[in-house]
Parts: sequence; C-alpha cells; structure tokens
Amino acid sequence: MMRMTITRVNDLPAQQALVDPEKSWVIEGDRSFSWTAAPTGAELLQGSWWPEDYSGPPLVSPEEDVMEAFDLEVGDTVTYSVLGRVFTSEVSNIRKEYHRTFRPEYLMVASPQPFRNAPHTWVMSLQSTSDGAVDELIAFLKDAHPNVTSIDIRAIVTQMRDVVEGATMAVLFIALLLVVVAAALSVAALVASDVDARRREALVFTLIGASRREIALVRLTEAAGTGALAAIVGGCGGLLGGYFLVTEGLGIDWAPTYATVLLPVGLGISASVVTGIIGGLGAAPKGRGQMARLLTS
Repeated sequence: MMRMTITRVNDLPAQQALVDPEKSWVIEGDRSFSWTAAPTGAELLQGSWWPEDYSGPPLVSPEEDVMEAFDLEVGDTVTYSVLGRVFTSEVSNIRKEYHRTFRPEYLMVASPQPFRNAPHTWVMSLQSTSDGAVDELIAFLKDAHPNVTSIDIRAIVTQMRDVVEGATMAVLFIALLLVVVAAALSVAALVASDVDARRREALVFTLIGASRREIALVRLTEAAGTGALAAIVGGCGGLLGGYFLVTEGLGIDWAPTYATVLLPVGLGISASVVTGIIGGLGAAPKGRGQMARLLTS
C-alpha cells in the first residue's frame, strides 16, 4: 500500500477535469494506491486486466468513484504523484466499488513497474469463524513481530451490524404498520361509505334465505380483495422506497426476501378481513324485529 494524489486527467488539471462535484474527495489529499500483476478479483466495469508479465509503462485501474468524478473511459490518461514522483498512466480498466468483502480496496491500482521496488507497506485482512484463533494470531504477531500492527475490527463490525439490523427492523415495522392501517382504513371507508345500501343488500340476502354467516362471508371476500389490493399498492410503494434507500443511500445490493414481499400482503388481507367480518355481521339483520323495521324504513 502506498499513497498517491491525482493531479491531472487527460492533460487537464484535476480540478478542471472534475465533472461530478460530489466526488471531489478523490482529489482532496492523498488517496490509497497499490500495484499488482494479477487481477484483484473485483468486477471490471470497463476494459481488461494487463498480463501478469507486463513490464511496460505503468497502466492504472481506477475505481468507479474516479470514473464518475472525471467521466473516465478506458484509454484516458491520469497523472498522479507517488512518493514525490509524477507519473502519467493510461487507464487499462475500471473496477467496480465493492467494500463488503473486508479485503483491502484501493482507489487506484497500477501495474507493478516501477512501483514494485518502491517503499511501501504490506496490508492484509483476515476473517475467521473462530474468535479464539484470531486472538491467538494477534497475540503471536504482537510477541514475534512487534513491527506488525494488528487492528481488530470485530467489535466495530458487530456494533455496525446491530445498528443496521435495528434500523432495518424499524423501517420494516413502520412499513408493515402503514400497510395494515391503509388496508383497514380502505375497508372501513368502503363499509361506511353507504351503510344503508349495505343493510338493504343484507336484507335482500336474508329474504332469499342467506344466513348471517353467508352474508359475512360475502363481505369477507370483498374485504379480502380490497385489502389485498391496498396491501399490494402499499407494499410496492414500500419496496420501491426500500430499493432506492438501499442502492442509492447505502450503496449496497438490493436483495429482498420472500418475507419482505409476502408479509405486507398477508397483514393487509388480515386487517381487511377482520374489518370486513365486523362490517358484514353488523349489516345483517338480527331477528325478525330488526328485519321488520328495515322493511318499513
């Protein structure tokens, strides 16, 4: 690992070449830089990797942040300063930004020459399923290699995971609550919109021999359909909002589970069914006295 500063892009000063002000941080101070012969394993958005035995003028592989900052394409040139020396290199490929593997990532990676023999720091990351093994390794490095710095990020990762999971559950709860309320309100509005008409319908059903249970079943079917529609509309709105929050706000892949899709629909239908049963039973005449009053009204 080394540090570098981007000074020019396509023979223009970096500040003038900048097309996305939100990415201006890529030219503010020193940024991470490394060299490698083999591909890093990151997905390539453009171009291809240089051969492992390449020994010509240095080629560079910027991350997509640099591409977005300067609207870079393969074949463009980037001028940068490393250890006080200035280099101008052609862009060989552009790597996708992806920081979920915990492996070291660099804003710009170059072919080995002439950086292979320059002063640099070796950086590596380790991941293990055994906390005890990690503790033993850190203790061994501390005793046997005091010049090696070990940074244990397990507590930080656990804390961040708890925060993200808590925020996710809170957003999911609010979304589900809104779906349930929307479904219940839609059915309540449907039931209350024309109470007299529904009572007359229930009276007609009763006169032709329908029981209160059958009338409630009709209302139940109507409520379930309305609730499903409200839940689908509300759920689609929530999924769309979640997609933009995850991809644009957090910058991670959108991977909804089956529960994310099915739970709002199920809760919306359940809330509508309960409201529909109450409305259906309330609309059905209770006894001959109420039936007579409805007939004379």
